Amino acid sequence: MGVTCGHRHQRVTELDLSNQRIGGVLSPYVGNLSFLRYINLSDNGFHGEIPQEIGNLYRLEKLELSNNSFSGTIPTNLSRCSELTHLRVANNKLEGQIPKEIGSLLKLQTLALYYNNLTGQLPDFVGNLSALQLCIAENNFVGSIPDSLSNASNLELLELAGNQFEGKVSIDFSSLKNLAVLNLERNNLGIGTANDLANLSSTMTHFYIGGNQILGIIHFGIRNLVNLIALGMQSNQLHGTIPDVIGELKNLQILSLFGNFLHGSIPSSLGNLTKLANLELSSNSLQGNIPLSVGNCQNLIGFDASHITLTGALPQQLLSITTLSLYLDLSHNLLNGSLLLQVGNLKNLILLDISGNQFSGVIPVTLSICVSLEYLNISRNFFHDVIPLSLGFLKSIKLLDVSCNNLSGQIPKLLDNLSFVEFLNLSYNHFEGEVPTKGAFSNKAKISLQGNAKLCGGIDELHLPSCPSKGSTLQQI
Repeated sequence: MGVTCGHRHQRVTELDLSNQRIGGVLSPYVGNLSFLRYINLSDNGFHGEIPQEIGNLYRLEKLELSNNSFSGTIPTNLSRCSELTHLRVANNKLEGQIPKEIGSLLKLQTLALYYNNLTGQLPDFVGNLSALQLCIAENNFVGSIPDSLSNASNLELLELAGNQFEGKVSIDFSSLKNLAVLNLERNNLGIGTANDLANLSSTMTHFYIGGNQILGIIHFGIRNLVNLIALGMQSNQLHGTIPDVIGELKNLQILSLFGNFLHGSIPSSLGNLTKLANLELSSNSLQGNIPLSVGNCQNLIGFDASHITLTGALPQQLLSITTLSLYLDLSHNLLNGSLLLQVGNLKNLILLDISGNQFSGVIPVTLSICVSLEYLNISRNFFHDVIPLSLGFLKSIKLLDVSCNNLSGQIPKLLDNLSFVEFLNLSYNHFEGEVPTKGAFSNKAKISLQGNAKLCGGIDELHLPSCPSKGSTLQQI
């Protein structure tokens, strides 16, 4: 950190002022420091244009200007910095196109321009760079992804997400033997990519094509990606089944397939993915039972299988995954049976949503053990009997929805102890008796009680009938 000078000539060779809360305009006089090899001004408050004079630094190897507020265009005369290997100006306010002159930087290994306002097409010269990492995500690039990227044989990371690229991806992935990270998410890419899985290198660790218009099936060639850690294919137009061979990807930690047209059952081979942390299958045409083998995924922190057509009971094996901490969303299915007592194993879970199913029986008292719960939705089922008093011990709860069931009895006064609750929905059940007046019950906007004809009392804004006095039930003789 700071200023470094050469041992022989005492000229400044390195300028590292990153994360120093420095603001203002970058002086053009920086171009006079002709011995500079390294500039790092990232994570500051610089604004204005990047001075053209930086092009005078013909010894410069690394230029780090990310996380500032630089505006204007990328200086064309950066091409004079022929020794440049790393150019990072991400997360600024740059606009315009990538200058064609950048194509002359043949030693460039990292080009990071993500999170700017750059426009135009991605120039063909990117395939001629020796770049190992090309990151231009979150800009406004348009047109097709150039085929010339097939020539970038050293490419290890390609981040093009969050742009407006369109058309078929015609890159010959078989020539990119070192490609480990490919992110094409949130563009307008069409057919051709899903079936190219078979051509990807086994060195691939992260593959993201979600949020496009990609047709096709999940090719069985995916089994070749033995080092894959993350696979994101969500929000496309994929059809067919989830291939059993996906269970051979033993290093997989993230599998995101939601928002497609996949059908068939959830393959039991997913139980082989013991490193899996996030499994997202929602909004497809899947059906059948939740495979018992999912219980083998003992590192799972989030599981979303909502809005499909799952049937059968909730397997005890799923409720044994104590690592589940972010979400368990099984809403809008046809699951039935009871909510097992083993749900109490999920003491680290933040969100549990089983709404819109056919669950029945009583609400298990063991839910009170899930002390991390912030969102609990069991609405639109067939639960009956009373709300367990123990639910009043869910001190972190923000949303509690038990609406549209067959619950009865009085509303437990302990529920007014839920100090963080933002909305409490008890509507369309068979509750009766006096409504509490403290906690969430003191604010009409935080509760919903309609559809419970036998309730009384509560705050005036609820306009409920007064509760009868204890002596009013005595009949006159």
